[in-house]
Amino acid sequence: GVLDASFYRFGIWGIPLSTSIVNVAGTAALIVLLDRKLGHLDLRRTLDSVLRVIVASAVLGAISYGTWRGLHEVLGGSFLAALLALAAALTVGIVGYLVSARLLRVRELDTLLGLLSRSR
Repeated sequence: GVLDASFYRFGIWGIPLSTSIVNVAGTAALIVLLDRKLGHLDLRRTLDSVLRVIVASAVLGAISYGTWRGLHEVLGGSFLAALLALAAALTVGIVGYLVSARLLRVRELDTLLGLLSRSR
């Protein structure tokens, strides 16, 4: 809405930045409301988990970008080449995220993998 319109002037990064700010503010508001409703949340444990996920996400971003950039340089800019580079970058990035999350002992990863195994 309003934040998107005001950040649009920053160029292509304005709208994702706006969306990120809204998501962070919304999450903070939900944490405050949940803390009031339940009494006390272990915010230190939550912050620890968030930081671990941020590190694993940074690994995902770096690996994905590096893979895409390298393949784009080698394969060129045709549609098929771009599609292959994107698919490879996503695949390598996801694997990098999962390995990083496991090494960082992200507790939520076990929950996610358990849900995925139950859905099969």
